[in-house]
Amino acid sequence: MISRPIAKRILILLTALALAFLAYLMVKLLTPIYEREKTEFTIETSLANYLASPDADLSKGEPYMIVIGDSLAEGRPGLSGQLDHSVNGTYNPKHLSLPGQLSYELSRPLGLRIINQAVGGQTSSGIRLRWPRDALGQTVGGQKTVPNHAGQPRVIFLHVGINDIANGDDLEKIKGNFRYFAQSAKERRIWLVVANIGVDAAPSWFNPEKQAIAKQFNVWLAQSLKPEYDNLFLIDYLNWSSAGTNDFLHQRPGIFSDDVHLTKSGYRQYGHYIVEQLKQAKAPFLN
Repeated sequence: MISRPIAKRILILLTALALAFLAYLMVKLLTPIYEREKTEFTIETSLANYLASPDADLSKGEPYMIVIGDSLAEGRPGLSGQLDHSVNGTYNPKHLSLPGQLSYELSRPLGLRIINQAVGGQTSSGIRLRWPRDALGQTVGGQKTVPNHAGQPRVIFLHVGINDIANGDDLEKIKGNFRYFAQSAKERRIWLVVANIGVDAAPSWFNPEKQAIAKQFNVWLAQSLKPEYDNLFLIDYLNWSSAGTNDFLHQRPGIFSDDVHLTKSGYRQYGHYIVEQLKQAKAPFLN
């Protein structure tokens, strides 16, 4: 049996620990907004983590969103998607998106659970090969990269194309891939959000000839494909990433970590821009 003095000391210790923990929580909750991103213990971050979770927490029938594309969609250079450079079915279903990824930054304002299916370095042709499984949520060859009980997504966000230009892929082939993406989504009543080709400040390869092809593609995307598909919403990434100049080599100040990839703050700002563009377009899947 514990003596009264010892019991009293234990009680005092536990009370002190409880008060210290309470003070810690109060400090975290009262932290200014601009510093909250530095901690995991905030309501905003917790909610975004929940929404960005692609794992079995996704309820049956719960609407969700797929982010698919290249390294910009994935969150490189610092962060990765749940496929983590694998397109062969090896993936981490418990992978959580983190601050500084579009899949994280879009989750809270859109109110959708988001699964990051992007793979760095991919072209639209590479995306097309895995589109049914990784974008439409289907089982292909016995493999499925969304929870088994999940149906098709409500929304797909697609950011891909710069690697097509870098590889010198045929423009008509790229157009054919994007028409396939739009048509397959429309047939299944899935909303499709598409970003155009934006800044890559590497004139050593992004020469005037390749810039001309990228420009032709962007014009086709806006003037031909978008009007044809009422399920498609277009994000003008070029205009945003070039600070309104529409110059492929002109980087918006303060958001790039290298020639093409964004900083975490840049991805966060890009996410805000995407949401604002969707609001202006009155996208029906918004909160």
